[in-house]
Parts: sequence; structure tokens; C-alpha cells
Amino acid sequence: MAKRLLTGVFIVFVLIVMGSSMFLLDFELFSESNTKTMKTECDSNGDNRIKLIVAGGNPKAASSFRLVATTCTNSEEEEEELFVANVQELNKEDLDFSWKSLDTLLVTYNKNLKVIKQLPKTTTTKPVITFIYTAVAE
Repeated sequence: MAKRLLTGVFIVFVLIVMGSSMFLLDFELFSESNTKTMKTECDSNGDNRIKLIVAGGNPKAASSFRLVATTCTNSEEEEEELFVANVQELNKEDLDFSWKSLDTLLVTYNKNLKVIKQLPKTTTTKPVITFIYTAVAE
């Protein structure tokens, strides 16, 4: 009788461990966040490129917007991170950019974004790009 009881408890324990591990794996707590390039524009000369990248996040990592600069001719070149903002819910209208001139970029973002990084100008591109940031209400 004791052997049957011990076997039954062991089987229930194994089923509970397997069920809870399958339940926890379903949440993907440690998975990589998915990134997507939302907008890419080169300046009028075709020298510099600005990319708007959205990282979707996961339960442990917040979603974020990133603006990066690189050259238009070589996409393998290292990207310079210019603007980073975290957000609870991703909305395409929360961040946008447009070229004002060859070396000036207008960045418009929702004032409710939690801005992590905001550079006034690039350091790796030629010519140097100057940024005009405008925070707007929803």
C-alpha cells in the first residue's frame, strides 16, 4: 500500500513539474526583443541615412524607439545611436523625423515618451547632422 502511495505521489509531482515548466516557457521571459525598421531616409545628397527602429520588447524588456545614423552607401557600417525612448505601448505616431536641409533633421516625438538618450548632433557622419527636437502632446 505504501509503495502505491509513494508511486502516485511521485507521478503527481512529475506532472506538476512538467506542467509548470511548460507554463513558464510559454511566456518567453528571456527571449530577444523583436526589432523592426519603421522608416529609413537618406539626405538629399545621398550621404547620410537615418533609420527609425522599433523594438517590441517582451515581458522583461520595455518597448523602445531608436533613431540611428549611418551612411547611405554602406549599410554594413556601424550605426550611431542618436535618440532612444522607452514606451509602454508602441504607437507609430509617437516618433517621426524629416529632413529640413542637408545637415538638419527635425525629430518630433510624443512628450509622454521616456527619453533615455538624445544627442544634439552626430559625431560619425560627414557632414555632421544637427537635430531639432520637438516634444508634442498626444
